[in-house]
Amino acid sequence: MKRNFLILSLFLFSFFSSFGQAFMKGTKTINLGINTGYGIGLVGSVEAGVTSDISAGFIASVSERNYSKSRNSYLVLGARGSYHLGKILENADVNMDKLDLYLGLTGGFRSVRHNSSYSRYSGPDTGIYIGGHGGLRYQLKEKLGVYLEGGYPLSSVGITFEL
Repeated sequence: MKRNFLILSLFLFSFFSSFGQAFMKGTKTINLGINTGYGIGLVGSVEAGVTSDISAGFIASVSERNYSKSRNSYLVLGARGSYHLGKILENADVNMDKLDLYLGLTGGFRSVRHNSSYSRYSGPDTGIYIGGHGGLRYQLKEKLGVYLEGGYPLSSVGITFEL
């Protein structure tokens, strides 16, 4: 079902008119959204185009997961890099003017705090994490868009700003 939604989204978005290339060297983006993975929370990321295919940046997230009589709070800080598929898809005659599809790696530090009526401590999951992501960014206007990202440990949806 998720795969069919992604394919349908790609098909529909690829035929809209252009604002210019969706991703290129020097592009700087800020993503703000709602995430899942460690409960429900907020996420923000910043990326800059290093080449016309590769971007690098940072990510931060706070979230919380409630259990019957306890609550876990998560803080994630990390670096991320993405490979943008625009050139590959344009070579397959897919219009990528407003759409940016990408795959990437994420890594950094994850802090877990466990709170219950019995105890309060940093959990065993506190430490280094490594993950991956895949997503799409769609430009609604020249500097404003929406994004959808799935991955481990975080998946998110939100708005994106191009600087």
